[in-house]
Amino acid sequence: MDVAILGGGIAGLTLAKWLAEEGVDFVLLEEHQRFFHKACGEGFYEQMGEHSFTHLYESNRGIERRLEETAVSTPHGILTVRLPVLMTDKRAVEEELARQVRARGGIIRTGEKVEALERQGRATILWPQGIRSRVVVGADGARSLVRRHLGLPPLHLGIAAATRCPSVDLPDRMLHVEFKRSVIPCGYAWYFPKKECWNVGIGTYAPRYFKPCLASFKKRFSDNLSWAVDSLPIGRPQPAVHHTSLLVGDAAGQVFAATGSGNLPAMICATLAARTLSRAARHGFRTPDFSDYERAWRATLGKPFARSHRLRQLTRTAQISEHLFHLLLKTGIKMS
Repeated sequence: MDVAILGGGIAGLTLAKWLAEEGVDFVLLEEHQRFFHKACGEGFYEQMGEHSFTHLYESNRGIERRLEETAVSTPHGILTVRLPVLMTDKRAVEEELARQVRARGGIIRTGEKVEALERQGRATILWPQGIRSRVVVGADGARSLVRRHLGLPPLHLGIAAATRCPSVDLPDRMLHVEFKRSVIPCGYAWYFPKKECWNVGIGTYAPRYFKPCLASFKKRFSDNLSWAVDSLPIGRPQPAVHHTSLLVGDAAGQVFAATGSGNLPAMICATLAARTLSRAARHGFRTPDFSDYERAWRATLGKPFARSHRLRQLTRTAQISEHLFHLLLKTGIKMS
């Protein structure tokens, strides 16, 4: 096997799609039988630079609504941000990507949890599957097994919870984000209107506040809702190339730290990784050098990632003065 991809989320599936199109020998292993299990707002930025979601996705399946504005609420008022977002049924999106992978001849194995990686010569063995692969790609989330196998430091993680509920008493023509210490310190709550329901959630980069604030937040909604809870990267993205292993998406911290948004960035970075691997495959992986993937994603998203990280640091001012935070946020919105 030339390439083994761990993780069947947006990053892994997008990478697999492009590798399958280029005829690269690979297998994707996803530990769950079904796709989409993480806490996620289910929104995709419509466009980032030259990359658009619709171009990378190549389908309309699962796209529910296009919303152009976000209402940002603080104790001192509501600010409006214009930023087009496509709300989706994310499970349907991931299932469609999997269909595209298989239609191109790619191999996806669900219900396959990789428990250990072992380096043997120039290859890596995946256990208990016994798969021997020249290249391993970690698209396996914020607590990546591939990352641990490489001996890399853990990412700076926050924590979030999300659910779907039938209705919310807010205008459904826009997204809603709530920055209030009374709701959750060092974080925010969100209310995103979908086609027939709402995606709501709460997250923080200070996990000590999460449990009591989540319990209080849940009281706003019906008791019979099912909540997904997950860690998410909130620091600076980390190096994504390590010898013959690559990291993509959450595993590399390729997320906008201020908001936890990582769907479109994951697709973009996976596309760039696929270009690098496809070039290496054409030369039989004889002298693999994947550094161009590192350069490409940094050239494409390095500055937006850095700006988002600075914005997340700005949210710390809300813990000192919510009024000052509101003024700084208002200034930032005007400048953008």
